[in-house]
Amino acid sequence: MLKALQGAVTAAHVDSWTGRREAQVGGMKPAGAPLIALFLACARFNAVTLFADESASDATSGSASGGQAVSELNTQGVRAAQQGQWELGVGYLRRAVKVNPRDVLLRQNLSGILTDWAIQLERSGDAAQAERLLLEAVTDDPDNGVAFVRLGDLAYFRRSDFSGAIASWKRANGKLSPAEWRAVADRISQAQRDATIEQDFVSEGTEHFDIRLSHRGTADLEALGRLLETAYAALVEQLGSGPSKLTVIVYTERDMRRTYYQRDWALGFYDGRLRLLGRELGTDVAPMMVAHELAHAFLQHAYGPALPIWVHEGFAQLQERDPSTRPPAEAGGLAQDVAPAGLRQPRTDDELRLEEAVAGGDAWVPLKWLDRRFAQPSYREDVGRAYVQARLVVAELIRRRGVARFKTFLDAVAKGTPVDAAYDAAFAPDHWAETDRPILK
Repeated sequence: MLKALQGAVTAAHVDSWTGRREAQVGGMKPAGAPLIALFLACARFNAVTLFADESASDATSGSASGGQAVSELNTQGVRAAQQGQWELGVGYLRRAVKVNPRDVLLRQNLSGILTDWAIQLERSGDAAQAERLLLEAVTDDPDNGVAFVRLGDLAYFRRSDFSGAIASWKRANGKLSPAEWRAVADRISQAQRDATIEQDFVSEGTEHFDIRLSHRGTADLEALGRLLETAYAALVEQLGSGPSKLTVIVYTERDMRRTYYQRDWALGFYDGRLRLLGRELGTDVAPMMVAHELAHAFLQHAYGPALPIWVHEGFAQLQERDPSTRPPAEAGGLAQDVAPAGLRQPRTDDELRLEEAVAGGDAWVPLKWLDRRFAQPSYREDVGRAYVQARLVVAELIRRRGVARFKTFLDAVAKGTPVDAAYDAAFAPDHWAETDRPILK
């Protein structure tokens, strides 16, 4: 199930410094209305490109030559950062701030570039250095609400430090847009619930996972660790590197319901933290549940927030095989799992009938409307139909056009290309307009 918290999760879509970064996260099915939202990763950045050409330093530097030197340092810093030379860019800006420490715009530029650099480091797995840069960023510009949000995210998602996360998020109040702050306020409420539920939880670590549960008898931690790492390795074969560290919470049924209240149908979901129902971990469902939820985390890490929900859910369902039985990936890997013999079979007669209805066209939903079935279902069957269609469509696109072109589609959408244009370019001669009608026949 894909759970997103509008506004911040766990991975960032990087624009210019005058732009925005947002992140989306996911969770698992089965039938039932999924939780749809996005959570704020980052927000406001300064107009550094303008300041690169028009330094405000001349008025306060004490000399025209000093102002010119500061302006040149700022310009060099901005240009270096725009080329991804973060350390060089920050070095120039630090020198400029040292010459003219009272220049607010210089400090804002330095703070914005430090924040961008921190996001890149966190995505590559260096959370400790990212946190150090963010702390410097908020020192340089105490109004950098984005940096405070990211500090809260690191505390929450990386360390389950609820009080530290909440304190950082609260410092972003008044420094974000109203819509962005509402998203952060929702995250604060979630962290407060988590703090209450997890106050006596114990923790066990593996290479890529921090597993939290009420007591060590709740689940077989060794078996769960192996299952998680096996699923992780299978996804690395298909998508490349994944999140360097993920928190996994194992819940009793009561605590799972307290986490998101009315979601009594959920076996698990991903919202930047992987949340699993403990009673399922000793069953045949466990490998599918883990592979599905972990797929959301990998897609989020690799492609950011822009992918449609139907892509997330379709791809995640294709992972619902025991990773230990999946053959090694070849030619991009994904094709192994979408060949007809590799598709998981419908689990119930109702699901089989629904699959036949979608494939035959009677229950087809135009792809441009399919995300609405996840986000705003009219009734429970809407969601079941959406999951089935998403799985069949993603499998069919890969079967027809191959793994490389499917990844080309994902890359294009991640970089901001509209879904229809990305679809037409990646899957030609197929056209997005044709998806108003069934494409599975």
